[in-house]
Amino acid sequence: MLATVLVLSAGWKLGHRTEFGRAYRGLAPKAIAGAAGPALWVVAGLELLTVGMVMAGTWIGPALALLVVGAFTLRIAAAPGLAECGCWTMSFVPEPAVARRLTLTRNAVVLAVAAVALLGPSEIAARDLLAPVTAGVLLGLVVVELPLIVSIATIHRRLVHRA
Repeated sequence: MLATVLVLSAGWKLGHRTEFGRAYRGLAPKAIAGAAGPALWVVAGLELLTVGMVMAGTWIGPALALLVVGAFTLRIAAAPGLAECGCWTMSFVPEPAVARRLTLTRNAVVLAVAAVALLGPSEIAARDLLAPVTAGVLLGLVVVELPLIVSIATIHRRLVHRA
């Protein structure tokens, strides 16, 4: 699941450079806020390196994921005006504070998975990986879309209550 989230995040950044740049300028310290172009490659590369380490089954992958996702999450938490993450699509929630909370919740799930992976790296034989990898990919998709899923459910609930 952790690898799926990071691959999707890196791929989204590379495919949505303008959105990443806008979010990066809001997140980065002023001294490096203008370096969105190079930062795109550094961040996406770091995410993909982390994926490689996670898939290698070492403790380094989950530790690196905790550092990367943790630092990003702390930055968003410290800046109440930031709602966009530049790592995946945003929710349909028009209120930036709610969108921000959804992003922080999603990141908390990713951090929890990284912490569990760090505590117990497994030595699963390659023949035993199909079911866990499939489940991890599907769960990863759900986690990255968590803000969108919650916002759609919220909008649906509001529409039902109006009717």
